[in-house]
Amino acid sequence: TAYMADWMKTGEEFLIVGDGFLLAYGGGYSVIHIPEGVKYIGPYAFAGHKGITTVYLPSSLETIEEGAFSNCTNLTAVEGGDNLTAIKDRAFYNCPIAAYTVSGTVQTIGLGAFANDADHESERSLVFAGEQIPALSYETTATRLTNADYRIAPLEGVDMAILAYPEQDLTGTVLQDGPFGYSGSFPDGGPVKDVSTNDSASGDVPVADDPVAEVSSGTEGAQSASGTVSHVMAGSIAIENNSLLLAEQFSYAKVEGATDGFILKIEDTAEEDSSLQTAYYRTYGEGLPANCIKANISLYESSGTVPVTRLGTQDISISMNVPDTLYSGKLHVVALDANGQLEELPYTRSNDTGTKSSRITFRTNHFSQFGFYSVGGTNYGTAVVSGGKAIFSSPLDDSPDTGDVIHPKWFLVLGLIFAGIALILAGSLGTRKRGML
Repeated sequence: TAYMADWMKTGEEFLIVGDGFLLAYGGGYSVIHIPEGVKYIGPYAFAGHKGITTVYLPSSLETIEEGAFSNCTNLTAVEGGDNLTAIKDRAFYNCPIAAYTVSGTVQTIGLGAFANDADHESERSLVFAGEQIPALSYETTATRLTNADYRIAPLEGVDMAILAYPEQDLTGTVLQDGPFGYSGSFPDGGPVKDVSTNDSASGDVPVADDPVAEVSSGTEGAQSASGTVSHVMAGSIAIENNSLLLAEQFSYAKVEGATDGFILKIEDTAEEDSSLQTAYYRTYGEGLPANCIKANISLYESSGTVPVTRLGTQDISISMNVPDTLYSGKLHVVALDANGQLEELPYTRSNDTGTKSSRITFRTNHFSQFGFYSVGGTNYGTAVVSGGKAIFSSPLDDSPDTGDVIHPKWFLVLGLIFAGIALILAGSLGTRKRGML
């Protein structure tokens, strides 16, 4: 930007704006002393500076943003940062840091924050000074379908984790076993690791007591009766259906050209969640049909930990059997778009309406609350909902409530119009009679 270009001409070492935001580094030193008063080191502020070998962090620092020191391939020592609260995704990715003490104030560590998959001869270690180990966090960039490389364990390549307080429960922290957990060692065996999940090398999801899922090859997935997926193969989408209202309705899902494994999760919408109801009311001026079945549908990477919310130009194809309660009438599939507006999704149906073998397949490129309902008969006009507006394809009214060819409200409108015309004519006739007298 012009602002950055002007700053670079000044020759200043740091670009610091607002309330302690360090946005960029313009120096050429190997040892960096970040000024006191800096609270945030911005995304990629030092990324790729291969001349940096040592960094001293100020006590005022609170957050190291995404990729801040990523690919500083000669950065071996980091000191300070005693009041840090968050170290975000890939903050020190691909940095050969030999040792670093994670302050007890750090609450979260992001995906790939200290990851380094390069070969290194010396041992890499982290000391956790707090009584509570930081939890895993992730940024929105990791939720993009194409950013599979961003979805890596925070401590990938760290050899030794040293705990100032060894007697800790590691469940839910960056040191737990399993996907995105810690695979290194502890001094003298260290604390007893959480064993509620599988080995992280397998990439598996926690196995249920009676797992029955068997994922097929290619891009199709299978679901388990327990709702827990036992494993996901590369290039597959497994279905984890925890819905009671749509139990066993979903049969497969696929993303064209996908090479990674994913999990499609289906859950019943909480009663207090009225977002779909609100969007529907804004569009139609009335509530959802009584037979509407609502569900939250979401996509996750193969371990079920990190959601995949941004598909870019790609979309996902989802196939499901039509619920028994929705066989008759015109079936509708609606969802919320990125702006919370009601959106109607087109679908294909495998059999004629009313047959017990009916299956629909619809496509979407985002995930939210979905609704499935049927109205009226099979020959009524339909409305395509886009941007929260209902656009009817014919003058026939596919009313969500009644399915009548003409919505009852129009009878009232027409009645009022005719009554008005009658009053006008009556008044005109009375005036004419008085004139004749």
